Amino acid sequence: LPCDLPWKLYIPFESRPLGYIFYDYFHPAFLYESLCSLIILIILLCLRFRFKEIKSGTIFFLYLVLSSCVRIVIETIRLDSVLSFGPFHIAHIVGGVLVLTGIIGLVFVSRKENC
Repeated sequence: LPCDLPWKLYIPFESRPLGYIFYDYFHPAFLYESLCSLIILIILLCLRFRFKEIKSGTIFFLYLVLSSCVRIVIETIRLDSVLSFGPFHIAHIVGGVLVLTGIIGLVFVSRKENC
């Protein structure tokens, strides 16, 4: 989406999507996604080292939920998404399925008897 924040990204006229040819600056979605991925990594590493008795699979399913949520949010500001089903990009649908899978996995892991 168009942006006027200090960290805006200039897109040359010939590379702008139709409907946005009169806008020069856009949100750097790749930067947002990279920063969020770094934050997720820090959160997961802190959890892993803080709780030694964390059940096997918890970190994986938590990563699935967090990264998919980030992807769903970031996808709303991207302009280069190709596949859509109505108002939803394919990344929204896949992200939603992965969030659900991660939540189900977390519930399953939390009910397991053995670590």
